[in-house]
Amino acid sequence: MGGKVGGICMSKSAICLLAVLVLALGVSSCAKPPQVEMDGAKAAIEKARTAEAAEYAAQDLKAAEDSLAKADAEVNTQQGKFALFRSYKKATALYQSANQLAQQAEANAVKNKEQARQDSEATMQQAQANIAKVKELLASKEVAALRRGKETREALKQIEAELVAQDSTLATQVQPLHGQEKFKQSLQMARNVDSKVQALMSEIQQAIETKQTIRTMPASR
Repeated sequence: MGGKVGGICMSKSAICLLAVLVLALGVSSCAKPPQVEMDGAKAAIEKARTAEAAEYAAQDLKAAEDSLAKADAEVNTQQGKFALFRSYKKATALYQSANQLAQQAEANAVKNKEQARQDSEATMQQAQANIAKVKELLASKEVAALRRGKETREALKQIEAELVAQDSTLATQVQPLHGQEKFKQSLQMARNVDSKVQALMSEIQQAIETKQTIRTMPASR
């Protein structure tokens, strides 16, 4: 047996099919983009950026941004389909993943920035200590003996000028960067200063050792 729908005679199977389609359309009409998850992911990423994740947790931030981009692309793909066939499950999962990755990026940024601060501070202190050692070495009697030679005297003048330059760099560039919380930059510059100061120290020590070696050599007959 059949029936009439809107004045049109329909078989029982057609009526059942129509009912299924109506139900499916009703269900699909509830499938909407996951706005809550979308907003949450974007807010988490923005928070990570504010925590300087781009500087101190770049890979983690990129992973979160990639997941967000994939989620947005998936939403666009679903919106291009007929309402009956839309599903936002994949997009929802991607937004949730982006949110978690962004939170991880924020946490790592905070941790890595603090580590950079500690490393920068320690390296500056080390550089300052080595500058003091070089100054002490330059004032030693061993270096005083080196100044008697014309070539070594000129070399020592160059070393002293370079030491002054590195001391100035530490005071006028590295320390201000550290004070501005640009710890990665201050750390790198502090390492460069310390490396150059250590090289100066090594050069002086080698000159002293060479002088002492010459002194102990037997005189030629």
